[in-house]
This record gives sequence, C-alpha cells and structure tokens, in this order.
Amino acid sequence: MQAGSLSKVVVLQRRDEQRDSHGAQVASWSDVAELRCAIVPLTGREVLAAQAYSAQLTHQIVLRYSSRFAQPLDLPKLRLLYGTRVFNIQAAINEDEDNRQVTLLVSEGLNDG
Repeated sequence: MQAGSLSKVVVLQRRDEQRDSHGAQVASWSDVAELRCAIVPLTGREVLAAQAYSAQLTHQIVLRYSSRFAQPLDLPKLRLLYGTRVFNIQAAINEDEDNRQVTLLVSEGLNDG
C-alpha cells in the first residue's frame, strides 16, 4: 500500500444508545478517529420498494489495518463519514491476514447508520 493512495480523510464513528426524557432508546454517534483511506465506488442500484425509490451505492474503502475492525460483531456499531456522506460498514477484510491493510465493504444512501 502506498501512502499517496490514501488521499481521503474519513471520520470513524461509534453508535451509542441513550435514553431520551420518555425512556425510549435513541441512537447517538460519537467520533472515534480520523483515518486516511482510498474510496473506490463499486456499484449503484435503485430499489423500488413499496412504490418508493431508494438509491444505494456500494464502495470499497481501503485503509491501514486497525484492530477496531477485527471483531465482526462490532461492525454494525460503526460508520464512516466523508464530508456529508455516510458509509455503513457491511464487512471488513484483513487483506492477506497480515494486519497491514483492511478493505471495508460499505453501503451509502439507505440510512444514517
């Protein structure tokens, strides 16, 4: 991995569940880290569900290895922000299992994480 290929900066966020004044759980997001990465678009599709269009884009985000992505059960609690764009993490692949590079498979466009 060449450092020059990691030209984008994203913010890693973790979802925290809190209770509002009525006792209902409300999701809030807290910043965990800023990470340098490369963002590669893969596909785009439109879904017609209940007579409403929903667009979804999928991407690969390549970054240096971090143990934050080692636990698959923690991935649904994480998301990435790039400007105003929100990327939901679907999977994390430790390339060659050598703890040097992680490829995240992410989706964008259906929700806010």
